[in-house]
Amino acid sequence: MSLKKLKADLSFGEDSEIDVKKALEQKGYTVEMTSKTALTDFVLKKWKVIYHAELKTRKCERWDYPDTMIWGNKLAEAWKLFYKTGQETIFFFKFTDWLFSYNPIQEYRTEYKAWRWDRGSIDWKKGWVFIDNNKLTNEN
Repeated sequence: MSLKKLKADLSFGEDSEIDVKKALEQKGYTVEMTSKTALTDFVLKKWKVIYHAELKTRKCERWDYPDTMIWGNKLAEAWKLFYKTGQETIFFFKFTDWLFSYNPIQEYRTEYKAWRWDRGSIDWKKGWVFIDNNKLTNEN
């Protein structure tokens, strides 16, 4: 990946964080952005309940693919945090047709898969899991 492309991707992600922060604040959350090295992008508070939130920005619409990818370690960290503190992690996916969420603690019966076939051959990436888009909640 070229440096120019990397900078454009970083800028795209940072702009998305600002957009999503505003949207979450309009939904009544108090939103604190975390440092660039933190495990999640935001800490959310609503009615004395604290959530951690991770934003993943996509350059496609929600239904362009049957599922969306996320690093498996992000899901593992969400569960570790829940067992340690009782705080849930919400994953937000900002597609081009706006914002959707996924809470692995609330959707604990979700079956994850490690590959998909919709691109003409097996698409397998070590460490990634695919979340069925039907499990995502529309946040619009």
